[in-house]
Amino acid sequence: MVPTATEFRTVSGTATVIRRLEPSDADAVAELARHLSRRAPLVVALPSPDGAGNATLVACDRETGAILGVGRYALTEPEVADVVFAVAHHFRGEGIHAALLHELAEHARANGVRQLTAHVPVENDRTFDAFWHSGYPMTCRNDGGVTFVTLTIGA
Repeated sequence: MVPTATEFRTVSGTATVIRRLEPSDADAVAELARHLSRRAPLVVALPSPDGAGNATLVACDRETGAILGVGRYALTEPEVADVVFAVAHHFRGEGIHAALLHELAEHARANGVRQLTAHVPVENDRTFDAFWHSGYPMTCRNDGGVTFVTLTIGA
């Protein structure tokens, strides 16, 4: 179960809340998607009910309610889930990838997931850095401009 909300401050000090995606977030997620590059993950198009095999979280500005980022994991095989993120351009490098990754990993581990995987374009340094600095054992392999990352989050 994802906690009701987790609060943190971005690098620049913005009070931020990580919580579950709600149906009422559709317009705000669509607004975020309009400002993302075409190479951004399709996470913003994937809202669906959370369950043991998946979860979608949003990072919101606590004061304005604006959605600053979205993270999602979905099972790809037993005990393995793929994770994707989309963070507003002006909030990249502010710790939102890392905070979403931490919360998603906690949820996934509580639901029996042992590994998170991601396909990160080689030019997406900030997402890669969130994985690299997550504290979880990581393996990666490069293939044609994409780095395939695996984090071991459970024993």
